[in-house]
Amino acid sequence: MAGQGYRGPGGQIVVGASLPAKVKPIKPLILDNNYVNLKNQVIKKERQILKELGFCVHVKHPHKIIVSYLRVLDLSNKQLLQKAW
Repeated sequence: MAGQGYRGPGGQIVVGASLPAKVKPIKPLILDNNYVNLKNQVIKKERQILKELGFCVHVKHPHKIIVSYLRVLDLSNKQLLQKAW
């Protein structure tokens, strides 16, 4: 399709372009502890602001309760656990 054109909705000719065959590998970003600590502080403050504005920032999921019940009853039901997740 590269290099071929077609008519767009307004009648204009649209020409496709191809991507380069070689793509540079992505290097992971190395983050120091200062960045991680600052990020966590920002997340905590965002939660505090949302709570003050009336947002529910914590939701109890049934998965944790179901896992506990199954352990107490000494049962294993993977299908139930998957649905609860």
